Amino acid sequence: MRRARQQETSEDREMRRAKDKVAKQVSRTQETVDNCTTRRKSMRVKMQKSRAQETEEAMTNRRDSNKARMQENRAEETPEASATRHISTRIRNREARAQETAETRTNRRILNRGKMQENRAQESPEASETRRISNREKMQEIREQETPEASATH
Repeated sequence: MRRARQQETSEDREMRRAKDKVAKQVSRTQETVDNCTTRRKSMRVKMQKSRAQETEEAMTNRRDSNKARMQENRAEETPEASATRHISTRIRNREARAQETAETRTNRRILNRGKMQENRAQESPEASETRRISNREKMQEIREQETPEASATH
């Protein structure tokens, strides 16, 4: 199978991936919540093992191709699908954070801070200004929705 995939053309690869994607979407719509969680966990373990053996260059290439694929997928996404994805991601992250240890939390924050600094170092002055304005507006909305007791604790 590996040899056959090495010999396939880029068009064949795209067709195979498109078919696989549709088949996965169909099977996922029919699976139970427990099956979904189990599948996600076993996939996570499998991916961790393969990434542990990966070279730095392979890791960079994988991340770049994943990022490009994700951007393509999100560009094709309907607003409803986007909102649903945001909500389910938020729920999943909240559940994961509830189970993490103090050490894991610290490591996650350090990694996130590093990624954020990298991203900000690459952003244009216009993008930086837009981000700041957007953050300011978000924080203002949050403060407006707070109760007087909650704002007194800040």
